[in-house]
Amino acid sequence: MNGASNVIHQFIRVHAAEAARELENCSLDDLVPFFSQVPTELATPLLNTMESSTAAACLERIPAEVAADALGGLAADRAAHLVRRLEPKSRKAILKVLPEDLTRNLNPLLRYREETAGALMESQVFTVPPEISAGEALARLRTSQARVLGYVYVVDRDRTMAGVFSLGELLAADEAIIVASFMGRDVMFLRTDDSVDSVLVHPSWTDFHTLPVLDEQSLFVGALRHKTLCQLTGHTDRLLHAGEAGAALGELYRIGLSALARSALGAENIQPPTGDRSRPWPE
Repeated sequence: MNGASNVIHQFIRVHAAEAARELENCSLDDLVPFFSQVPTELATPLLNTMESSTAAACLERIPAEVAADALGGLAADRAAHLVRRLEPKSRKAILKVLPEDLTRNLNPLLRYREETAGALMESQVFTVPPEISAGEALARLRTSQARVLGYVYVVDRDRTMAGVFSLGELLAADEAIIVASFMGRDVMFLRTDDSVDSVLVHPSWTDFHTLPVLDEQSLFVGALRHKTLCQLTGHTDRLLHAGEAGAALGELYRIGLSALARSALGAENIQPPTGDRSRPWPE
């Protein structure tokens, strides 16, 4: 690895979001060979924050195995968001070599229409049944592989939504008390077929940073975070904040990330360029 590669790799490790924004300004002629050779542990955080159309264009043009490795480190909702933007031929090739656990998580998301709550939600969400104790719920949470999104959703055995409580409420509860006795029963929710436009203006975001998602049969299928909604739909503040990246960001701008990307592939004599408003569940 040459010196320029060391600089760019270290910058990505520390400031992946800022690096992704700079890479968005590079041409695909530079990006494709860069993503073909950058280590997977660096490609994944870049794809996680990079503008979706640019990220998808790169995934389509690099080897399917390399693309699958990079996608394998993403959360299922982000991976599904990018996979939906692939051309059918590339999508088929990448899905064929994706890790099995990610494929299982992607399948429920890909069945819903694009630009709906069902397509953007997280399906692997931690839930508990209403009849267990707070102590049992806490023990399950500690060992669960599912996502914990600030709230714990209470779901009956038939997947009917029963209630919700916050992590704070769980930690404060007597371990012997039954979950159903302290859960909130008036639960605001989204539908899988709700359009992104309607979800963005849903009034419940003023009180909750995550909302459960129910399918057409009113069964619990996942949850959607306000932060995820904004990221995946582009409703984020893309302006860099002064001092956010420190000296490393200044160095990156001084040299030029496009030049570094080419240098990482062997170019020599690089010269400096000339030219949640949401509130948590009430406790």
